[in-house]
Amino acid sequence: ELATGEGKTFAAALAAGYWALDGRGCHILTANDYLAERDARWLEPVYQALGLSCAFVIQGMAPNERRAAYQADITYLTAREAGYDYLRDRLAGAPAELVQRGLDSALVDEADCLLIDEARSPLVIADRADGAPEDLTVFGAIAGSLVPGQDFQAEANSHGLGLTLAGQERVASALGSGGMHQPEDRERFARVHAALYARCFLERDRDYLVKAASLQLVDELTGRVAQGRRWPYGVQAAVEAREGLPPVAESAILGSITLQRFIPLYRRIAAMTATAAPAAEEFFTIYGLAVHVIPPRLPSRRVDAPDRLFRTIAGKEAAIVAEVAAEQERGRPVLLATSSVADSERLADQLRAAGVPCQVLNARNDQDEALAIAAAGCQGAVTVSTDMAGRGTDIQLGGPQASAAERTRLAKLGGLYVLGCARRESRRLDDQLRGRAGRQGDPGLTRFYCSLEDPLFARYGVAAFLPPEYLQSIGPADSELHDRRASREIDRAQRLIEGHHHRVRDARRRSSQLFELHRRRIASLREACLFGLDGDVRRGRLAAIDGFWTEHLAAYEELREGIHLVRYAGRDPDREFDRRLDEAFEAGLSACGLRDGDDASAAEASASAAEADVSAWPARRPGGAGATWTYQIDEEPVEPFRLPSVMNGASLVESVVQVPLSLLRALRAIWRRWRRT
Repeated sequence: ELATGEGKTFAAALAAGYWALDGRGCHILTANDYLAERDARWLEPVYQALGLSCAFVIQGMAPNERRAAYQADITYLTAREAGYDYLRDRLAGAPAELVQRGLDSALVDEADCLLIDEARSPLVIADRADGAPEDLTVFGAIAGSLVPGQDFQAEANSHGLGLTLAGQERVASALGSGGMHQPEDRERFARVHAALYARCFLERDRDYLVKAASLQLVDELTGRVAQGRRWPYGVQAAVEAREGLPPVAESAILGSITLQRFIPLYRRIAAMTATAAPAAEEFFTIYGLAVHVIPPRLPSRRVDAPDRLFRTIAGKEAAIVAEVAAEQERGRPVLLATSSVADSERLADQLRAAGVPCQVLNARNDQDEALAIAAAGCQGAVTVSTDMAGRGTDIQLGGPQASAAERTRLAKLGGLYVLGCARRESRRLDDQLRGRAGRQGDPGLTRFYCSLEDPLFARYGVAAFLPPEYLQSIGPADSELHDRRASREIDRAQRLIEGHHHRVRDARRRSSQLFELHRRRIASLREACLFGLDGDVRRGRLAAIDGFWTEHLAAYEELREGIHLVRYAGRDPDREFDRRLDEAFEAGLSACGLRDGDDASAAEASASAAEADVSAWPARRPGGAGATWTYQIDEEPVEPFRLPSVMNGASLVESVVQVPLSLLRALRAIWRRWRRT
């Protein structure tokens, strides 16, 4: 853990240079393409002085450029690009087509983002679809006709969604089917479920944008457009149909891996971030990485002021505008961090109406993100951005070209003022925002403005933590609350939510173990064929392996999309998923003649059989040159979650009953996992 502004970029250069001495290459995995190219160009003279070569890989580079970059001693790239190239290499038809030279060493920058927040989002490589896309408007119409509470139940905090018996009958009638328990109707029920999910939980200008006749997802953690990311389980297609966008034909998935599974494939890894300590247990449990905290070079002069809490969003935003206007008049730079595109634009409009000029930086206009954030420290600058825009860019008092006298003058005003317009679900995200102020010993001020209507309160019911008599005695609707209990409950809510998300990630990791075993068996078999066979024999054998794996991935996605429906039949979705997936894998291996030693010996054994019927081999392997595209799936937690409240009598009774029940459920889950293994 190295604090924001303390020089992670240059510390990484020394470590990478040391690891690169053995000649096997070191990858520095960054958060985005801009940082990969910038850091490689910045530090190339350092590496040249050490006798080492340096290169970078970014989106859009040709295979020969990528191959050359991977041959350098140190290669800068995003974790996504490294993962996509790994998946492409798993489709190579000959050793000469491989791009990477192996996964030896990796230094992960912004480790909490890549190894934790994005860890469970699968990277996908898919075949370009031919054929006409399916018309999904009918499923959206059915979902739009369902009545909340009567036909379905939705939980905003967990994004949990379920049809009632009346809802099941209504959907079955609209589809003209025999019900969701009929195998031939499960996919259509899943389509309705996806459309209903989009209706209940996904909002335009908060969760996604519509730009250039296409859907662009907004990263919940950064507020930026998440390039190349899609929602799973048919949700993406449902939102596109709702927005009237041209449907995209579904394509065959050729390969898939999560960052949580990809990063450990490196022989050795290290990581750095400004907020590692809160996630120390997860870093060690999943990646075997111990956390070491490096003290700052100079003592921090940043002041983290107490939160200001209001009853309503309107009251909160009025106070924010008044506060920013006063600070801007003094000449102090202010950075406002909002939770969504819509929030940033609404707040900017209010500031301009109050006569406060400001610059807006969000997913709608993020082309010059680094330059805009770098200028946020100039005198009198007011920058309204989404929470983590400009990550990796230093905000210097007075701007990059400021004189010493100007910086001293701004320091006397108190330095950069970072104003958070809402608390987030994770303390790490709040700490990252605070870290934008007071870099390198500069003074600075941070403060969060919150309201009882904020997403954290609304989604997780934090307001229910407060006793009824407190809520009835806090004054007018737009008044400020001055009781410390509310701030304490926000902190407690964040701890509980973080624990929940950790359990979700851990459960997803454990639930994907069977699929990971399947992936490794296929990778081993494919590698044996790639290097152990030649010519047409190799081509035919690889075609059989790739064809089988594409079919298995399709079965995997189909199972994931509709497995939740078995709950209505009283069966455990986890057990049913593992059973069906393993049966499909083993049956597919046998049907394709791939079940034997799973290694070079197996390839040798089947070579003569393959030679016997050349005409039966596919004319083209899936994923031929120019026929693939890549994207990242944006996963959502589906486990129901409600914050336990213990601040009033009724909630205390509920908690006393719920705690032992929760413990029994946990013990039952452990016993089931033990029985499965």
